[in-house]
Amino acid sequence: MQTTKSRSTSSSPRNQPWHLGNTTVRTPFRLADALRILSESEFNGNLVDEPSQIRFGQRLFEEGYLRSVSPDPETAAWNSRKWRSAMYQLGFISPEIVKNLPPGQVDIKISAVANGMPGISARQFEITPSGLRLAHAESVVQKQECFLRALLGYRVPSPIEGTHKEVAPFSPLRITLKTLLALDSAGHAGHISFVEMGSLVQFCKSEDAVPSLVNDIVAYRALRLDAVNKRAFDREFQNKVLVEHENVVKRATLDDYADVNFRYLKATGLLSGTRGSIILAADKLREIRLIMDPPDEWPGDDAYLRRLWDGAPLPTDDISEAGLAIRNLERELREAGRSPSVPSLAGLPAPELEQIRLGLEEARRVLREEQFAQSQRAEFGSIHELLLLMDNRRERSMAYAREAPAYLEWVFWRAFLAINTLTNRPWEVRQFAIGADLNPLSNAPSRRPDIICEFQDFVLVVEVTFTENSRQEAAEGEPVRRHVADVTQQHLSSGKPVYGLFIAPRIDPNTAETFGHGTFILGGERFALNIVPVTIAQFTRMFEAGFKRGQGIGPDDVRSFLDGSIGRRSVDGEAWKAEIEGLVNECSVNTA
Repeated sequence: MQTTKSRSTSSSPRNQPWHLGNTTVRTPFRLADALRILSESEFNGNLVDEPSQIRFGQRLFEEGYLRSVSPDPETAAWNSRKWRSAMYQLGFISPEIVKNLPPGQVDIKISAVANGMPGISARQFEITPSGLRLAHAESVVQKQECFLRALLGYRVPSPIEGTHKEVAPFSPLRITLKTLLALDSAGHAGHISFVEMGSLVQFCKSEDAVPSLVNDIVAYRALRLDAVNKRAFDREFQNKVLVEHENVVKRATLDDYADVNFRYLKATGLLSGTRGSIILAADKLREIRLIMDPPDEWPGDDAYLRRLWDGAPLPTDDISEAGLAIRNLERELREAGRSPSVPSLAGLPAPELEQIRLGLEEARRVLREEQFAQSQRAEFGSIHELLLLMDNRRERSMAYAREAPAYLEWVFWRAFLAINTLTNRPWEVRQFAIGADLNPLSNAPSRRPDIICEFQDFVLVVEVTFTENSRQEAAEGEPVRRHVADVTQQHLSSGKPVYGLFIAPRIDPNTAETFGHGTFILGGERFALNIVPVTIAQFTRMFEAGFKRGQGIGPDDVRSFLDGSIGRRSVDGEAWKAEIEGLVNECSVNTA
């Protein structure tokens, strides 16, 4: 059987760290949108040649899933191939088995494996049943189950990832779950930190090696506990790991791999993320133990590909287990005061039970988000603490590693929920995805604002970024104005004024001058825009002062600051920044 080339470049695969997906498509949920576009386009099964790859990348850009497309054809095609690779590695599209097969032609090997599988015509890079399920998934819960089936079926090495006699096929997901279960059962903290993932877990390639891995994690924690400079200790620890593994990758690569591993593992819904670590999701422990109960066995190349393309079976595919899960979810919702409509389960086939279960899981997720939103006014302290951390580059890099941009959007969502007078629902306010644990899963797509707050008398579009200095205006000036203009156009009939609030660690004067001009042409129509740029520190001072007075911040406080800033607007960026700073000082004093 011909195989695709392995990602491993070392002659010693035992020394190579594993990683899920690829470091180009870091956010797994973006694959759902790419698969939807692929399923509805002429590119399904037609991504072999460079022109089609370039056009697919252009389509992703037009839909808002790429920030830019390289003018260089070779680079543009390469970037599209990275998306293609991320999709076929996890079984969402069929892979390239025979090199350079002309577009649209059938691959003999894929045809043999796919025989009897509905929906596959045996073309290379054709969307599979698993990919189609993810493309059509509407809720976060549905998408997480798609990723769970994909990662539960995924093994390396494999006919897709390359075969090495030194390493037997293993499941990165199962290794991670088994490690967390073992840590917990041995009485240790049941989490895996970012450094532990990068330096230890992603080098483990056998479930039999998990006891030894757990010992290494415990030893690392004991040494780190005594270290005075923990950041320096982690750097030195990573350097030693690299030497032990023959320096097959750079230290930055360990972090890149740990980053994507965290993101893809959390996308399954079985794991939750907190401040640079992952833990087992508490409400998934029964499912996790059922998954891990049978030992892992390699089914053979052809059966493996069928399972990967169809999605691995789950414990809840069993009718009795599905019924138990449904009854537990129904009871939980009723105890919370909800009245879910659940039909008689007797005689229902597994697919219908799955839809009922997923619907109840989504109802539970919505309930938890509503409860979370209502609690934020009382969570001033934790919101304020996180705002301070996000303004401290060193501290946020230690606590949140590569996920800081998503947590930046998340904390400002929480801050505006704390005002507690929004007229739109919590999930309508945020434009980014969160998991069932209510932690962020990704940033808002580039085609939408980060946050949209609707109050009784006005609308506020909030855009947040870590970008600063001269790059800030180039990266944010046009998108922010376009987003605010889009929302302004949508609210013309309501008569509600629309404001924009741009927040960054520092405001470059060029950015202030761009927003100071206050107009944007959209669809041939010129819109007057009211966008106020503030720093994270300025917002934090006003937020702190408002809540220290006891009654918190209200919409009148927000609008008063916005109107005051617009009233002092100037096309001189430095002058306007000084006026805004003066107003921030006034607001902080008046509300303290």
